[in-house]
Amino acid sequence: MLIGGKRVVEILNRWAASTTSREKIAYLVTILFPLLVAYNAFFRPWLVHPERAFFLGWILVLAIFLVPLKSQGVVRRKIYFIIDLILIAGAIACATHIFVDWEYIVDHLGADTRLIDIVLGIAATVIALEATRRTMGPLVPVCILFLLYAMYGHYIPGLMEAPPLSLDRLIMQLYLSYTANGLYGLVLHMALSYIIPFLVMGGLLKAMGAMDVLGDLVNKLVGRTVGGPAKISCVTSGMFGMMSGSAVANVAFTGTFTIPIMKKYGYKPEFAGGVEAASSTGGQLMPPIMGAAAFMMADYTGIPYLTICLAALLPALLYFASIFFRIHYGAKQQGLHRPSADIVGRIASTRELIPRLIPLVIIFAILMTGLLTWTPTKAAIVTAAAIIPISFMRRETRLTPRKIIAGLRDATYSFLPLAGAVIAMGILIATAMVSGLGLKFSTLMLALSGESLVLMLLVTAVACIIMGMGVGGIAVYVFAAVMIAPALVQTGVPLMQAHLFIFYFAQIQCITPPVCLASYTAASIAQANPLKTALMGISIGFLGWVVPFIFVLHPELNFEGSPAAIGIIFLLMLIGLVGLTFGLGGFTNRQLSLWERALFLIAAGAIFAYWNIPLTLAAVVLMGILLFGPVILKRRNQT
Repeated sequence: MLIGGKRVVEILNRWAASTTSREKIAYLVTILFPLLVAYNAFFRPWLVHPERAFFLGWILVLAIFLVPLKSQGVVRRKIYFIIDLILIAGAIACATHIFVDWEYIVDHLGADTRLIDIVLGIAATVIALEATRRTMGPLVPVCILFLLYAMYGHYIPGLMEAPPLSLDRLIMQLYLSYTANGLYGLVLHMALSYIIPFLVMGGLLKAMGAMDVLGDLVNKLVGRTVGGPAKISCVTSGMFGMMSGSAVANVAFTGTFTIPIMKKYGYKPEFAGGVEAASSTGGQLMPPIMGAAAFMMADYTGIPYLTICLAALLPALLYFASIFFRIHYGAKQQGLHRPSADIVGRIASTRELIPRLIPLVIIFAILMTGLLTWTPTKAAIVTAAAIIPISFMRRETRLTPRKIIAGLRDATYSFLPLAGAVIAMGILIATAMVSGLGLKFSTLMLALSGESLVLMLLVTAVACIIMGMGVGGIAVYVFAAVMIAPALVQTGVPLMQAHLFIFYFAQIQCITPPVCLASYTAASIAQANPLKTALMGISIGFLGWVVPFIFVLHPELNFEGSPAAIGIIFLLMLIGLVGLTFGLGGFTNRQLSLWERALFLIAAGAIFAYWNIPLTLAAVVLMGILLFGPVILKRRNQT
């Protein structure tokens, strides 16, 4: 029986006004989505074409439904609700077309583009742009610019002239093709295979209270030392940042606990926010998970996953060591001492802590075993499944159905900001490839740098930071891997170092002004000045700017070379970061003058550059004189 037009309007009005109905549907889809992705990733029940069509449809529906158009007016709210329904219906239609008719599309790809393919391709692109606008707004103008360039770039004379492109071919690349390009390409594959399974694992770990257990462990190790609250923040934020895939999301989660404790201890709000932002950003750089980027890098470059993890280990340790030094001497500079029990809380005894750590040790062992024997995807899913029975080893970690649902929903909402980036990167990569913009961009970078390695690295760093303004680090890495990495390799940078370099700057942009969302989020929690917090964050995480240049110039930091060479370079870099800490912070065990700070920075720069052995040794000696000379003179004067 057909429902009359008035009845349809009445139903829509009632549903639009009922937040309860929408909340129930949102509750259901946020639980089902990660379960479906995990099931598909483990068992692979479909071929690649229907699989990606199905899940892109899910992602578009999630982005539109969970981030609806909003208005205060009743009439406009109803109109917006109808628009949302139309967009959702369109997303389902576009996905169903590919899901059902994929065999014909594959057989006739490039030879027969039908009217329905073009219409649904345009619809899919429009819906994808709207979904991106709602979840990752800054990328939409860039996507539109790339689409316009692909269609009309042949009117531009000179180096940037693009080949003529028909609408049929553009739709083929965006909507019908299943190569590395397009909405169904490489980025969607990486999201389904790596990002979402690890977000599910991280969501369940949070739900079982892993944060509390790890916080107690870190508290026991460093909680009562000078700067203890900030050191706790550094370690816990780094560990959860490693799994979350988003520095901003991690600041929002861990910062609500760590920043108030740091302020209570006596740190200035800007310093507390800077520590949290820098630590959460550093979590993306730390193996073995690296916010799932290590797996994406392995998939894209063909370099073994374990090789990437090993190469990233020493640079990440240097980054966190530099934060620890800044925390320690920053506390001394502010006259702070060991925190009392009322600040860091009661420290659990070893007898209490060990039983609580056993489940986490088992979970980590399963994950590492899986990474060594299976694919990263299966390792994440098996580990996530194992978390549930293992959680019953302790009453306080037990995962009830309510907690499991909370963990799954947390995974979906953590992915939501990345959904826009996943969609947008498909559009950007497809248009860049079909228009030849990727090759032109590499040529332009080579021309700007004059094929000088140092200039090329500087241009690359700036390009990654500009591209990353307001965008997640993983998305920036994927785009830069296509657009920039070839130019670095052409300049002579090895493939591993080229991809690690762009990955570092894809992450560091989260704390680099002017658009440093991790720092701004931390500032809002700390109730601090956003700009001062951002500047403090980049000061604390400054080594993140330096380390990429070091491992490109000295691959020993990536475990390339003899053990002796690796050990010497790592030791020198540690000494250099000590000088960097003193130069930036202006304090050792006393306040430094401006000329002393400048000499520390010059010595650190000479050590990092490692031009030749005599100059490096002279820089080490200079640092020794600056550090110990005043102490020796003071003692002589006293005697």
